[in-house]
Amino acid sequence: MHAQIMVERRRHKHRPMEIELAKAMSTAIIAALGPSLDRRCPQCWKVYPMSTFMTERGRVIKLCPRCRERYPNWSVLSLEERAHVAGSKHPSTELTGRISFTLTSGNAKTGPIPVSMSEPGTCPTACAFYDTGCYALYGKLSSSWRRIATRGGMAWRDFLAQVAALPDKQIWRHNQAGDLAGAGDAIDVAALKALTRANIGKRGFTFTHKPMLVESMLSTFQTQTQMRKESKFPRSLIERNRAAVREANSNGFTINLSADSLEHADALAALKIAPVTVVLPEDAARRSTTPSGKLVIVCPAQVETLTCETCGLCAKPQRKAIIGFRAHGQFRSLVSEIVRSKRSEVTLPLRFSPKKETNESIRP
Repeated sequence: MHAQIMVERRRHKHRPMEIELAKAMSTAIIAALGPSLDRRCPQCWKVYPMSTFMTERGRVIKLCPRCRERYPNWSVLSLEERAHVAGSKHPSTELTGRISFTLTSGNAKTGPIPVSMSEPGTCPTACAFYDTGCYALYGKLSSSWRRIATRGGMAWRDFLAQVAALPDKQIWRHNQAGDLAGAGDAIDVAALKALTRANIGKRGFTFTHKPMLVESMLSTFQTQTQMRKESKFPRSLIERNRAAVREANSNGFTINLSADSLEHADALAALKIAPVTVVLPEDAARRSTTPSGKLVIVCPAQVETLTCETCGLCAKPQRKAIIGFRAHGQFRSLVSEIVRSKRSEVTLPLRFSPKKETNESIRP
């Protein structure tokens, strides 16, 4: 019986008339319905005619021709090869001072709460996903994010006014994409202070990859020796970043420090300036611990029927548990591999003894 089925399949494979008939029928249906059958590629998020996603036999395929050509044999590529293929140049690093703000989000994970997006120039180069793996570089979010500095968004002062006008105790998320105000690795302290004031009475929260550890700045320098010779700049920048984050959390605006591995999460938690989150592989357990024994809980929105609106864990500045986010998005497998590779890296023995940190440098 099995052999007969295989013979029939082979015969069907060589029936050009049936193939042409199926193709003609698909073309006729598409022509009759017109542009209503346009389809958006889930990878690049561009719209193409439905015929672009049809095979010769009339079967619907997932990706557009460009993405199919760009990502062939994805499952057999190494981490380095995937990073090279998936690498998407980071959008312009120039700052325009504009920001996007939506009063009612359509994101299923956040729920219908206010959310914002900062322009790409705020992203720190110290982030492990700066050019590869960041979900904001691909898909629907990417197109909206890249438009902020040109055609979208609003002025910073208008954004502050809208935040201040939110109802008391309203939970809202700052930065679905982008980072704290400030170019690259630096935090714009004045802008953060202004946002913290506007948030008084609200439950705003966000995440930052801005560097808080000297080790995070090593990629800026060629060698550890060069870093030690020029360490005045990274030390002062990191001290300033730490002080700004500490003050914001102390005044009701919750900033979570984002870690790239469990070891990194331990180092950030040891600073005791802010709650910590960490990126986890896509198959991570719901509950785990860091090397030092700190509890890690996977984001409830990823494992339960909760949203940011109904959960609120990330908006608690005194939270002890570390929130883990399983790799998600189009390149979650790549992100998972990057996270695992970070775990094998040895923490660099770079230490410094900064002056006692105060908020003097960020007073008006």
